[in-house]
Amino acid sequence: MLPVVTRAARSVSRKAAGLAFTTQSPGLDENIMRQAVSSTGALSPQDVAEVLARAKAEAVSASGRSAS
Repeated sequence: MLPVVTRAARSVSRKAAGLAFTTQSPGLDENIMRQAVSSTGALSPQDVAEVLARAKAEAVSASGRSAS
């Protein structure tokens, strides 16, 4: 099993590398999403992780767009 890398650990490593960055919460309930996409057992754990990552990225991306 691969180690879990937390948001805090990623922040520490970026700061140590001298990178400037910001963080933003996607505003999604990851536990509910995980239950919804994995409840049927049709997706592998890797696929569940990809679905969650994509949903979070799209939510953050959409929050930066201005309303038309």
